[in-house]
Amino acid sequence: MGSIAHNLRTSPTKRRPFLQTDKLDAVADRGYFNSPEILACAQAGITVTLPKPMTSGAKSDGRFGKQDFVYLPTGR
Repeated sequence: MGSIAHNLRTSPTKRRPFLQTDKLDAVADRGYFNSPEILACAQAGITVTLPKPMTSGAKSDGRFGKQDFVYLPTGR
């Protein structure tokens, strides 16, 4: 069974025969980020698009994370 991250390749691979195409694109959320699964998809000809996981411990500690800040040049 495992987590959903270990199932990234399963769904597109099972549906390939029904779609009658060699080129597949898979779009997923952060929960599916798993490097070995992404590599397996690439090797199977499946292009994967998903956001990088949030690895900062700041959010879980109740602090601001890097994504909460934006650089706004003042023009000086």
